[in-house]
Amino acid sequence: MSVSHSQQFNPNPVSILIQELRHEDLQARLHSVRSLSTICVALGPDRTRNELIPFIQGEMLDDDDEVLIALSEQLGKAIDAVGGPEHACCIIPIVEDFACLEETAVRDKAVESLRKIIGAIPLETQASHITKLLDRLQNAEWFTAKMSACALLPAVWQKLGDELAMEANLVETLETLSNDSAPMVRRAAAHYLSSFLEVLPKDQVATQSVVEVFRKLSVDDHDSVRLFVMRNCISMTRKLPEEFDTLVRPVVEAATMDKAWRVRYMAADNFKELADAVAEGSADGIDQVREFVIPKYITLLEDQEHEVRTVATAKLVDIFRRFPEWKGWPTFRSTIETLNKLVTDQTSLVRGALATTVLELAPIFEQDLTLEHLMPIIIALLRDQVPEVRLRVLASVDKIANVVGVENFHEALLPAVVELAGDKQWRVRQAVLDHIPILAQHLGVDIFEKEMGEVYRKALQDPVFSIRDAASQRLKKLTEVLGQSWAESHVLPDLLKQKDSPNYLHRMTVLFCVKTLCEIFPRELIEEHLLPLAVSAAHDRVPNVRYNACKTLGKMRAALKPEPVNAAVQETLQRLAEDEDPDVRYLAADTLKEGGSSSSGATTNGVGPAA
Repeated sequence: MSVSHSQQFNPNPVSILIQELRHEDLQARLHSVRSLSTICVALGPDRTRNELIPFIQGEMLDDDDEVLIALSEQLGKAIDAVGGPEHACCIIPIVEDFACLEETAVRDKAVESLRKIIGAIPLETQASHITKLLDRLQNAEWFTAKMSACALLPAVWQKLGDELAMEANLVETLETLSNDSAPMVRRAAAHYLSSFLEVLPKDQVATQSVVEVFRKLSVDDHDSVRLFVMRNCISMTRKLPEEFDTLVRPVVEAATMDKAWRVRYMAADNFKELADAVAEGSADGIDQVREFVIPKYITLLEDQEHEVRTVATAKLVDIFRRFPEWKGWPTFRSTIETLNKLVTDQTSLVRGALATTVLELAPIFEQDLTLEHLMPIIIALLRDQVPEVRLRVLASVDKIANVVGVENFHEALLPAVVELAGDKQWRVRQAVLDHIPILAQHLGVDIFEKEMGEVYRKALQDPVFSIRDAASQRLKKLTEVLGQSWAESHVLPDLLKQKDSPNYLHRMTVLFCVKTLCEIFPRELIEEHLLPLAVSAAHDRVPNVRYNACKTLGKMRAALKPEPVNAAVQETLQRLAEDEDPDVRYLAADTLKEGGSSSSGATTNGVGPAA
């Protein structure tokens, strides 16, 4: 008698899941956890609430952190699986357990899921679950639970803050957590204070309780708590701009002079946002930025710790973009003096940040101020002893040409760029090559050939393969910018000389250039100038050169279509198909067979990244 498939195989989904969750292999457990939503659908809401959730809570708290992170995330998505928002409270206990664990990543993911659950729970029937959750977390013995309570305060306020009884309760909770004996709890309170201030109504922020929490956390004994001072100052300024002078200003001043460099670092990192908040907060906001915020920022540019100077220097562009009128303020001169001091800073990280900053400042400063104030800094950084600093300048050197004009760039910066083309660090030389087409576009044929023509041709014989390869690749763009006549009169003669070089690597570079020029030269120039170079290379004594000659002829053959294939190309490929080297024979035969369509994918024979 036949038996239906469902009668033959009807496993219990919970049993299967439990077996997978108990599996010894970590990846198997992870796979099972990530399939939790599918299992929940198969079980249905009732069995998910009554069987699956209790099992997870009873047996999985001691699993690996990876599993717990994935499980915390999946539980935050399981609201519909347990029957919708009205049943979401059944997930709270297990996610709460995860939110009390010591591992930060697990705890953060659990808090994220709790926020989703809090947002979904209907207030009219389930609000007590939220308040009880917060009470349990803040009154727990272990500090991790209290940290999670701090993280949940903004979400709880957004859900319950309209109730007058809850307003006082939540502010009291904030006070309690910010006075906790454990520094980690106070740190969490300081961390989430800015988020809490943003959701609080203005009248609540102005209360004595909230103001005292702000002040107390700003002068905490532990610098890990004071790290968040500036972020809290920004939020407080946005909420109470009229209280900036009396409430926020003393805290900002203290933060810029804090004994812990990490606090000053965070202050510098957030100074632009503070300036925004001050400027937008009141009618005299710009005056406060000019008279107080900017002078304090300049002190961070001169900080004794290089980490602080680095981040302050990196943020300078953002502040100038926001306040271009700074160029006319009395502090502008002292800012330029500070930047000139940073040119000789002992730490290359600071000089590197300065290199990026001054180049991005050029469009803001415009031509006159750039020539007067930034150009000396840029020239000095181009000659810095550390390659990374020079590379930072070269990365955006074309921006300067756009600002100061060709003549000024030619006179002031081009000599330094040409000098770097011979730098002993190959990465610096390559950076110059990367910008050669853009420089050619600014300079024009005559100035480029006079100042940089020889620089480019020397790169074709550089001892480092990456430089030779970059030079051959830039040839197409250079020819498009400077014209075919430039390539005919200045590049081809050098290629003719280089094809007879005793170094086979230089002879292969000729072929790389020929392949590039095939893409833009017309048929007549290819047959007149490029084909003889490729045919000559096909007779080379070195197999690598013949192999690349074959690739070049394949490229040339494709470039000459749909016209009849040049007889010299065909004959040379046929001869290479009988070459003594097996790789050359294979590629030549393949090129003849496919018409050059597959030659571009062939593997080179022993050509390494550097010679």
